[in-house]
Amino acid sequence: MNRELHLRSDSSRVNERNLIHDLSVQIVILDLAKRQQITGFASEKDLAILLENRGNNPRLVDGLVVDADTGCTVAIEMETSNAKNKGNGKLREGILTKYLQELEDTDGLYEFVYMYSHRQRFLTQIEKAHSKLFSANRSQFSRDQQALLSSRIKFKAQECNVIYELMFNSKRQLGDDKLELVRKDSYLQQLEELEKLAHTTEDRVVQIRRDGFIEAGKLMGLIE
Repeated sequence: MNRELHLRSDSSRVNERNLIHDLSVQIVILDLAKRQQITGFASEKDLAILLENRGNNPRLVDGLVVDADTGCTVAIEMETSNAKNKGNGKLREGILTKYLQELEDTDGLYEFVYMYSHRQRFLTQIEKAHSKLFSANRSQFSRDQQALLSSRIKFKAQECNVIYELMFNSKRQLGDDKLELVRKDSYLQQLEELEKLAHTTEDRVVQIRRDGFIEAGKLMGLIE
């Protein structure tokens, strides 16, 4: 974005993985807001403040949103690593217990949990881990609790590509072929409109604007 980043602390203390994770959460919430699917949201930081800044509070999730259609409060959870997914049943069991506490409580923080990731594989691993925990002979979750968790946890695999392309695809440069074509098409369309306007109105201001637009196009390499 050609913006200079000013850090208040030593850059060596910046955790890039946490930044990527938090930005991915923001992408999801912004997309939901843009499509008018939510009427409000709260970040993890908002929740931490609500819970008296207890950063390790088990009730914390990556974000909360309010569904525009149902009015239900939904927890947003972002998985950008498979450290908690594959072959770690005990950890997943603890996370499910955390969700269950809120889902069973009539005054719980949320009524649904939406799971997002940049990798569909991660979501599949989580879903399989849940199924394995539920099918265990000595599962700590009753049948009713299993049904509640299964019905309230939604895996949003359709969003994986968007998150991956924007946050994880290092080959997706600003100057790649697709973006250049889109940018050039948009430029030529605007130039055509300016040309028509300059011709029909013979307005000197419009003509100056058109000439400047042409010069800008040459500098950006969109036209010769």
